[in-house]
Parts: sequence; structure tokens; C-alpha cells
Amino acid sequence: MKLIVVKTNTMKTEFENDFLFAMRYKMASEGVSGDKLGNYVGCTGAHILKMKAGRSPGSEAIRRKISEFFGMSYESFIEFGRKVRRVEKPELEPPTPDPLPTAGLNELYRTIGAIEQRIQDLKTDMDNRYKALEKKLAEQEMRTQKKEMAPDTKQTGTDGAS
Repeated sequence: MKLIVVKTNTMKTEFENDFLFAMRYKMASEGVSGDKLGNYVGCTGAHILKMKAGRSPGSEAIRRKISEFFGMSYESFIEFGRKVRRVEKPELEPPTPDPLPTAGLNELYRTIGAIEQRIQDLKTDMDNRYKALEKKLAEQEMRTQKKEMAPDTKQTGTDGAS
């Protein structure tokens, strides 16, 4: 287990400290930079770092957006900070969402590959049929042209008797 040091500021209210502990812990444990969090929240990374250092409490709107960024309600984020501050380990981490089912994705990729191969096979088959049809059509046109060019060899009803 990774040890994360979270500093406290005794000059702040308990509420502010709870938020600060949660913010510091989450940023450190999830590897979130001030700039990334600031971009999401709508402020500068420098402002986020001031909040993290305890030099600015930040507005309630910004604090709410920060808790939203970490996938928690504002109230549960503060409660989480209280637990971190008190080092209540049993329920320290909030439940994490289920990871993507990679086995399902692998099966999906195999299925997509098989479908793409079937499409390619059908395309090749259609191309071959089209070429065969063109060839038959060309042969039929040749026969028709030969018949039209050949002299009429039918007898015109003369049997030699008059």
C-alpha cells in the first residue's frame, strides 16, 4: 500500500480541512495534476495548487466541481476527507466502478474481425460474379454480331419445279 502524506492546517475550519484532505489524497492517489483538474473545473492550475496548498479555500462552486471530477457528491467528498484525516482505513476508498470487461472486448474484436473478413469475402465473390457476367454478356454480343453479319443461308422455297 502506498503511503500518502496529507498535511493539515490548524488555521482552517474542520470542514475546510476535510475538503483539503480529500482533494490532496485524491489528486495524489489518482495522479491528477493541478492543470488537469483546473481545466475540468474552469480555473487555472495555479488556483488549484493554491487550494491544495491551503492558501485559498476556493469557491463552493469550484469545490463542488472538484468533487464531481472525482466522481463523488460534494457531501460524500467531504466525508471522505474526514475519513482520510482520521485515518479510518476500513472504508478509506470509495467503491470504484467495475473495470471494462477485457475478455468481452477481446471477443468483440474477434467477432468484428470475422465480420470484416466475411464482408471482404462477399465483396470478392461479387466482383468475381460481376466479371463472369460481363464475360458472358460480351460473348453473347459477339454471337449476335456474327449472326447479323453472316449471309442468310436459308432456301427461299425453290424446289426445282415450276
